[in-house]
Amino acid sequence: MIYDNELKEARKKLDKLAEQREEMNTRQSKVTNDLLNAQNRALQASAEQRKLEARFKGMREEKEALLAEQTERVQRKTELELLINDLREDVEKERFGRDKAEDVLNKLKTDIAAKEEELNTIIPKYKTLVEDAARLNTDIRIAEQRSKELYAKQGYRDQYKTVEERDKILQKEIRFYDRQLQDIHEQIVDIEKSLQDEEQEEQQLHQKIMEIGLGAEEFVDKLTKMNQDMADLRRRLDEASVAQQEASREEKACRDNLEAIKVDVQQAEQDFRRMIPRSVMNGLDSVKRVLDHFQAQNHNGQYNSILKGYRGTVIDLFQCDKAYNQAVEVTTGNRLFYHVVDDDRIAMKIMKEINQQKLLGEINFFPLNRLIAKPRREVNDPEARLLIDGMEFEPIYGVVFRHIFGNVAVVRSMLAGNRLTKREGFDCVTFEGHFCLFIFYCV
Repeated sequence: MIYDNELKEARKKLDKLAEQREEMNTRQSKVTNDLLNAQNRALQASAEQRKLEARFKGMREEKEALLAEQTERVQRKTELELLINDLREDVEKERFGRDKAEDVLNKLKTDIAAKEEELNTIIPKYKTLVEDAARLNTDIRIAEQRSKELYAKQGYRDQYKTVEERDKILQKEIRFYDRQLQDIHEQIVDIEKSLQDEEQEEQQLHQKIMEIGLGAEEFVDKLTKMNQDMADLRRRLDEASVAQQEASREEKACRDNLEAIKVDVQQAEQDFRRMIPRSVMNGLDSVKRVLDHFQAQNHNGQYNSILKGYRGTVIDLFQCDKAYNQAVEVTTGNRLFYHVVDDDRIAMKIMKEINQQKLLGEINFFPLNRLIAKPRREVNDPEARLLIDGMEFEPIYGVVFRHIFGNVAVVRSMLAGNRLTKREGFDCVTFEGHFCLFIFYCV
């Protein structure tokens, strides 16, 4: 009976201690959350300040860019005005040339009309001369016929005293008529030549008129095409200017975003360095420096096995929901920054180089060929699950995460953690990062 009373009192004390511990954990969680919230607000204020500074810097750069753009636009406007004036002068010159060509064309038309009038005047004269020549030829033939008839009637003896006189007179008449015929033929040839020359000149004038007309049409077409090309170039210039402005604004926005991202990354790196021990951070820097050294000296592939066999730190090899972050961090501790390699030879080579360079820091390795993980155990509790089930990683790294989290379960409350620890022997942790302790009492 006495032992039962003592057992009851011990259980009451145990329950009271559990309640006090739960209350203390709750208060500690609240204080921790308040502290984290205050730190987050301070970080947010600092980040907001940096963003405002970056924004102010961006606005100042944008102002300078706008001023430069305004200056460029003024210069471009001046250039366009000069170009427009030059084009106007070219148009005036072309218009003057066109007027001059029209004057030449009108003059040629006037000359052609005058030549046509002269031709119309010459053609009747030519026809008259041809008719006169035909009439004279007819008269000559008639006169010769009559002369022959008269000579035939009179007889050669009565007409001429001697044969020599007759021949002399006849030769004289023949020469006279030959000269007349030659003169008539020369006049006919001259008239025909004049007509041919006038026809050729008329054809040449018509050809020149056609050429001038074609040249004027080509000139008008070229002028129209030049105006169209000029309008197209102006339109393309305006589009290019608008596109350049948009690209400048986008580039400015990208630069601002990049600056903000750089600020956030720097802040995250600083927070990350404050969160982990200095010795571990030095170890990470040392391994990174050694890997960079191997990469720089890997001219003939002698360090390929090391560079390919180094997998990274544990924290880089998995992903999980934000709800598990606190539980994972509390469970692993510094093991998040252990280096995973394919085998222990790679770890030895990295450590050898670190020692040769006399680098500092705490460095630990997980060689995949040496790790031994316990077999997977299932949790038989609706308020708990294996922590490893809330993580995503490649199958090749399963032995690493089973080694770290194989016996760890995440629970919703401390009571569920105590129950699971007593019943199945799991290491339990809450989502807030509190470990569940199992206390044994011997009576």
